[in-house]
Amino acid sequence: MTSSQKITVVMATHNGAPTLPLTLEALTRVKVPAAGMEIIAVDNASNDGTRDLLARAATELPLTLLTEPRRGKSSALNKALNAVSGDLVVFIDDDVLPDEGWLLAYAEGATRQPEADLFAGQVRHFWQKPPPAWLERLAAEGRSYAGTPSGQPEGPVPAIFFKGLNFMVRRRVIEAVRFSERAGVNFSGTVSSGGGEDTAFVRAALARGHKAHYLPAARLRHIVRPQQVGLRPVFQRYYRIGRSMTLNDPAQFDAAGARLFGYPRYLFRTLPRDGLRALGHWVRGDSYAAADEMIGIAMTCGRAREWREMMAGAPKAADEPYSGAG
Repeated sequence: MTSSQKITVVMATHNGAPTLPLTLEALTRVKVPAAGMEIIAVDNASNDGTRDLLARAATELPLTLLTEPRRGKSSALNKALNAVSGDLVVFIDDDVLPDEGWLLAYAEGATRQPEADLFAGQVRHFWQKPPPAWLERLAAEGRSYAGTPSGQPEGPVPAIFFKGLNFMVRRRVIEAVRFSERAGVNFSGTVSSGGGEDTAFVRAALARGHKAHYLPAARLRHIVRPQQVGLRPVFQRYYRIGRSMTLNDPAQFDAAGARLFGYPRYLFRTLPRDGLRALGHWVRGDSYAAADEMIGIAMTCGRAREWREMMAGAPKAADEPYSGAG
């Protein structure tokens, strides 16, 4: 079954030079659907030669280079969406390696599933440093570095299955919904930035009645650099995810219950308990169970930090979808 729908691949990048060449090379090997492909890459205030890399790639790929000087992934993606000409829009990051049949799988999936408007692809990993067994297991379960569960079958899925580095929407979705540019949700790589713009986007689309579908054949690998392999970077990542959860669902703040020093009071009971459990697992040599406990602690700490900031000022209002093409 073939598709007559052109695909636009959208990528935002800030200082992507360490991995961008690998991503661009992989894109040259991707099989293109009969209706064609375009790539819109947005340089988001880079200062490491990223723009030159993209400009050179434009001589080999159907790539349009845009610039967004405002730091923030949402700002860059929204700039790209104003230039989209495809019927299907695929989102990737600057640190992925798509399979050769990746776009064909998306195009065929969109044809087979006409009732769906959002399509999540599979994410595996390309480790630049061998991971410990506990981290490899978490990745296979879809719980580390934007991975999806390795055994997840094709079919309808909730928003949590969508990873910002590999998903597709029909054009009609971006005609109504854009990425949130609210502070904190608009990921900028700074300490104050929690992210979660991809999840917020998908949830806004689902709230409008669009349906979601998982396509494991639309597979790519996420590049995990050596400095990202280890407990500390995983903890930091889940800390940010915890912050993002509260930023994207401020109602959690109201449900936090009684507070002590600005933090939910129950944290002073649960965090020491969970920390002791993690230590016990490490002592017994069960590194997976210890890491599993630690990422739960990291997410709780991230939520607590966001709750504390809300206590310091006015609670943040629920975000409205960033809508419109202008």
